[in-house]
Amino acid sequence: MHCLEAAAKMGAKPNGSARAQDYSNRPIIRMSNTFIEPGESSFEDLVKGIDLGIYLRGGEYGYVFCERGQYTCHAGEAVMIRNGELAEQLRDVSVAGMTLETLANIDMVSNDFEMKMPGMCGKDGQGMYVDNGGPHIRVKELVVGGQT
Repeated sequence: MHCLEAAAKMGAKPNGSARAQDYSNRPIIRMSNTFIEPGESSFEDLVKGIDLGIYLRGGEYGYVFCERGQYTCHAGEAVMIRNGELAEQLRDVSVAGMTLETLANIDMVSNDFEMKMPGMCGKDGQGMYVDNGGPHIRVKELVVGGQT
């Protein structure tokens, strides 16, 4: 992602990635809506292949350390998966990790797709409206914390 200034400094082609909250703020490099394209599997196929895991749905809040490639976020809903079936509810569940490692650990993507969770993304004191969503994904390994 580059703005005109960063692209010139790095000898790269600018791609319009600078946005400002409003006219009184300076544009800063930041992401827009980003999502994973749907895959071939059903949600049931994703769950069926899991002996012990956690189903997470709906991110509520979190933060990203772009410089380190590190993130954390809180899930809106969490359910234990046992022997390929959804089991008991969990509460106050958060996940954390390294962005590229987490993406590399995706081993299945469902064919369903939703993009209907409007929210706000903050950076350098500016807030920007964003939406999030996508298909269900299965991640082989992830740091998870919470309570039963």
